[in-house]
Amino acid sequence: MTALRSPHPVAAFLPAVVAEDRFMAALAGGIDDLLAPVLLHIDTLGEYLDPRLAPDDFVDWLGSWIGIARDPAVPAARRRDLLAHAADLYAWRGTRWGLERFLALATGGRVSVDDGGGCVVAGGPDRLPSGPVRVRVRVPASAGLDTAWYERAVGDQLPAHLRAAVSIEIVGEW
Repeated sequence: MTALRSPHPVAAFLPAVVAEDRFMAALAGGIDDLLAPVLLHIDTLGEYLDPRLAPDDFVDWLGSWIGIARDPAVPAARRRDLLAHAADLYAWRGTRWGLERFLALATGGRVSVDDGGGCVVAGGPDRLPSGPVRVRVRVPASAGLDTAWYERAVGDQLPAHLRAAVSIEIVGEW
Protein backbone atom coordinates (compact mmCIF):
# COMPACT_ATOMS: atom_id res chain seq x y z
CA MET A 1 0.00 0.00 0.00
CA THR A 2 1.86 2.99 -1.25
CA ALA A 3 0.90 6.65 -1.24
CA LEU A 4 -1.75 6.39 1.46
CA ARG A 5 -2.29 9.62 3.34
CA SER A 6 -3.04 9.47 7.02
CA PRO A 7 -6.42 10.93 7.93
CA HIS A 8 -4.87 12.09 11.23
CA PRO A 9 -1.29 13.34 10.61
CA VAL A 10 0.92 13.08 13.70
CA ALA A 11 2.62 16.41 12.96
CA ALA A 12 -0.69 18.20 13.60
CA PHE A 13 -0.55 17.04 17.23
CA LEU A 14 3.05 18.12 17.90
CA PRO A 15 3.81 21.34 19.76
CA ALA A 16 4.94 24.12 17.42
CA VAL A 17 8.51 24.12 18.79
CA VAL A 18 8.91 20.38 18.04
CA ALA A 19 7.03 20.48 14.72
CA GLU A 20 9.50 23.04 13.31
CA ASP A 21 12.43 20.66 13.77
CA ARG A 22 13.28 18.87 10.46
CA PHE A 23 14.15 15.62 12.20
CA MET A 24 10.87 15.57 14.15
CA ALA A 25 8.87 16.47 11.01
CA ALA A 26 10.54 13.59 9.13
CA LEU A 27 9.88 11.23 12.07
CA ALA A 28 6.22 12.28 12.19
CA GLY A 29 5.97 11.71 8.42
CA GLY A 30 7.42 8.20 8.85
CA ILE A 31 4.94 7.44 11.61
CA ASP A 32 2.14 8.70 9.34
CA ASP A 33 3.28 6.34 6.58
CA LEU A 34 3.31 3.48 9.08
CA LEU A 35 -0.10 4.22 10.62
CA ALA A 36 -2.02 5.32 7.50
CA PRO A 37 -3.11 1.78 6.44
CA VAL A 38 -4.16 0.93 10.00
CA LEU A 39 -6.16 4.13 10.49
CA LEU A 40 -7.81 3.86 7.07
CA HIS A 41 -8.87 0.25 7.76
CA ILE A 42 -10.26 1.18 11.16
CA ASP A 43 -12.21 4.03 9.56
CA THR A 44 -13.79 1.59 7.08
CA LEU A 45 -14.39 -1.30 9.50
CA GLY A 46 -18.16 -0.86 9.24
CA GLU A 47 -18.02 -1.40 5.49
CA TYR A 48 -16.01 -4.59 5.97
CA LEU A 49 -18.64 -5.95 8.36
CA ASP A 50 -21.54 -5.12 6.04
CA PRO A 51 -22.14 -8.14 3.75
CA ARG A 52 -23.43 -5.85 0.98
CA LEU A 53 -20.17 -3.88 0.83
CA ALA A 54 -17.37 -6.21 1.98
CA PRO A 55 -15.01 -7.88 -0.51
CA ASP A 56 -15.97 -11.45 -1.53
CA ASP A 57 -13.14 -13.11 0.39
CA PHE A 58 -14.04 -11.15 3.53
CA VAL A 59 -17.70 -12.19 3.18
CA ASP A 60 -16.57 -15.82 3.11
CA TRP A 61 -14.43 -15.25 6.19
CA LEU A 62 -17.33 -13.60 8.06
CA GLY A 63 -19.56 -16.50 7.02
CA SER A 64 -17.07 -18.95 8.54
CA TRP A 65 -17.64 -17.29 11.92
CA ILE A 66 -21.25 -18.42 11.94
CA GLY A 67 -21.07 -21.68 10.04
CA ILE A 68 -21.95 -20.47 6.55
CA ALA A 69 -19.27 -22.39 4.77
CA ARG A 70 -17.88 -21.11 1.51
CA ASP A 71 -19.58 -23.26 -1.05
CA PRO A 72 -18.41 -22.50 -4.59
CA ALA A 73 -21.73 -23.83 -5.88
CA VAL A 74 -23.62 -20.98 -4.18
CA PRO A 75 -23.09 -17.66 -6.00
CA ALA A 76 -21.41 -14.84 -4.07
CA ALA A 77 -24.58 -12.72 -4.10
CA ARG A 78 -26.53 -15.53 -2.44
CA ARG A 79 -23.79 -16.01 0.20
CA ARG A 80 -24.05 -12.27 0.92
CA ASP A 81 -27.84 -12.63 1.38
CA LEU A 82 -27.35 -15.57 3.75
CA LEU A 83 -24.88 -13.58 5.82
CA ALA A 84 -27.10 -10.50 5.87
CA HIS A 85 -30.01 -12.60 7.19
CA ALA A 86 -27.92 -14.80 9.51
CA ALA A 87 -29.50 -13.56 12.75
CA ASP A 88 -33.03 -14.37 11.52
CA LEU A 89 -31.93 -17.69 10.07
CA TYR A 90 -30.37 -18.79 13.35
CA ALA A 91 -33.33 -17.61 15.39
CA TRP A 92 -35.60 -19.79 13.24
CA ARG A 93 -33.17 -22.69 12.62
CA GLY A 94 -34.83 -26.06 12.91
CA THR A 95 -38.30 -24.72 12.08
CA ARG A 96 -40.33 -24.94 8.92
CA TRP A 97 -40.11 -21.20 8.27
CA GLY A 98 -36.34 -21.19 8.93
CA LEU A 99 -35.74 -24.02 6.46
CA GLU A 100 -37.91 -22.39 3.79
CA ARG A 101 -36.18 -19.03 4.25
CA PHE A 102 -32.68 -20.55 4.19
CA LEU A 103 -33.31 -22.50 1.00
CA ALA A 104 -35.02 -19.55 -0.69
CA LEU A 105 -32.05 -17.28 0.09
CA ALA A 106 -29.45 -19.88 -0.90
CA THR A 107 -31.08 -20.93 -4.17
CA GLY A 108 -33.38 -18.13 -5.28
CA GLY A 109 -36.06 -20.78 -5.63
CA ARG A 110 -39.54 -21.31 -4.29
CA VAL A 111 -39.60 -23.67 -1.36
CA SER A 112 -42.40 -25.55 0.36
CA VAL A 113 -41.95 -27.68 3.44
CA ASP A 114 -44.54 -30.15 4.71
CA ASP A 115 -43.60 -31.10 8.23
CA GLY A 116 -46.86 -32.85 9.00
CA GLY A 117 -47.66 -30.39 11.79
CA GLY A 118 -48.61 -31.23 15.34
CA CYS A 119 -46.77 -33.35 17.85
CA VAL A 120 -45.93 -37.03 17.75
CA VAL A 121 -45.48 -39.36 20.68
CA ALA A 122 -42.42 -41.46 20.02
CA GLY A 123 -43.34 -44.28 22.40
CA GLY A 124 -40.19 -44.08 24.49
CA PRO A 125 -36.78 -42.48 24.65
CA ASP A 126 -35.22 -44.94 22.20
CA ARG A 127 -37.93 -44.51 19.53
CA LEU A 128 -37.97 -41.40 17.41
CA PRO A 129 -40.92 -40.18 15.38
CA SER A 130 -41.04 -41.63 11.91
CA GLY A 131 -42.06 -40.00 8.69
CA PRO A 132 -39.82 -37.60 6.86
CA VAL A 133 -40.23 -33.89 6.48
CA ARG A 134 -41.07 -33.30 2.83
CA VAL A 135 -39.14 -30.49 1.20
CA ARG A 136 -40.02 -29.34 -2.31
CA VAL A 137 -37.79 -26.81 -4.04
CA ARG A 138 -38.55 -25.18 -7.38
CA VAL A 139 -35.40 -23.53 -8.65
CA PRO A 140 -34.36 -21.82 -11.84
CA ALA A 141 -31.86 -23.70 -13.97
CA SER A 142 -29.32 -20.98 -13.20
CA ALA A 143 -29.17 -22.08 -9.53
CA GLY A 144 -26.67 -24.73 -10.61
CA LEU A 145 -26.82 -26.77 -7.39
CA ASP A 146 -26.81 -30.56 -7.40
CA THR A 147 -29.08 -32.90 -5.45
CA ALA A 148 -26.36 -33.70 -2.91
CA TRP A 149 -26.09 -30.00 -2.01
CA TYR A 150 -29.83 -29.77 -1.26
CA GLU A 151 -29.82 -32.91 0.87
CA ARG A 152 -26.78 -31.71 2.81
CA ALA A 153 -28.23 -28.20 3.29
CA VAL A 154 -31.61 -29.52 4.46
CA GLY A 155 -29.92 -32.01 6.79
CA ASP A 156 -27.86 -29.21 8.34
CA GLN A 157 -30.95 -27.09 8.99
CA LEU A 158 -33.22 -29.76 10.48
CA PRO A 159 -33.13 -30.99 14.07
CA ALA A 160 -30.97 -34.10 14.42
CA HIS A 161 -33.87 -36.50 15.00
CA LEU A 162 -35.73 -35.66 11.78
CA ARG A 163 -35.27 -37.08 8.31
CA ALA A 164 -36.06 -35.26 5.11
CA ALA A 165 -37.31 -36.26 1.69
CA VAL A 166 -36.07 -33.63 -0.75
CA SER A 167 -37.52 -33.18 -4.22
CA ILE A 168 -36.14 -30.64 -6.65
CA GLU A 169 -37.92 -29.27 -9.69
CA ILE A 170 -35.75 -27.33 -12.09
CA VAL A 171 -37.74 -24.81 -14.06
CA GLY A 172 -36.84 -22.16 -16.62
CA GLU A 173 -35.86 -18.71 -15.45
CA TRP A 174 -38.48 -16.82 -13.44
